[in-house]
Amino acid sequence: MRKVKIGELINSLVNEVEAIDASDRPQGEKTKKIKAAAIKYKNALFNDKRKFRGKSLEKRISANTFNAYMSRARKRFDDKLHHNFEKNVIKLSEKYPLYNEELSSWLSMPAASIRQNMSALQAKLKEIMPLAEDLSNIKIGAKNSDAKLAKLANKYPEWQFAISDLNSEDWKDKRDYLINYSNKVLRSWKT
Repeated sequence: MRKVKIGELINSLVNEVEAIDASDRPQGEKTKKIKAAAIKYKNALFNDKRKFRGKSLEKRISANTFNAYMSRARKRFDDKLHHNFEKNVIKLSEKYPLYNEELSSWLSMPAASIRQNMSALQAKLKEIMPLAEDLSNIKIGAKNSDAKLAKLANKYPEWQFAISDLNSEDWKDKRDYLINYSNKVLRSWKT
């Protein structure tokens, strides 16, 4: 078993990645350099077989220690966002105007909160598939449609705001908008 100065290794990795990010290289080159820095870090910990010729695992750290050290290094990068994050959020808010406000608020959130909100939004968008199917079985504008729509609003609380609009006098426009929106979401999930 060998001793590893993990703090120094992680700090040098973080400094190297920050220096690469701050440089004015093209993004593709930055990605290659960051990947090389990560491989160098992994080799320094465990993987470099040149250091251990013929001695297999005798002088290496254990696999559990390796995983713990890798987790420590990953945690140092938890608050880093993808370099195209801001552009992607703007594109998404244009693509899904219903969520424009929510998506725009992500730009000022910490990364951990963004991940949680993204999971919640994905779950909400996945609900639109069965909702669209249930809506196709309802004759909107008919006498008994109000009760069916109320049931549907209770079944899909995340979509209650859109379903309740279908009870209004201009329900045709609202229905068409919801159908177009659900089709757009369905297409985006398939791609």
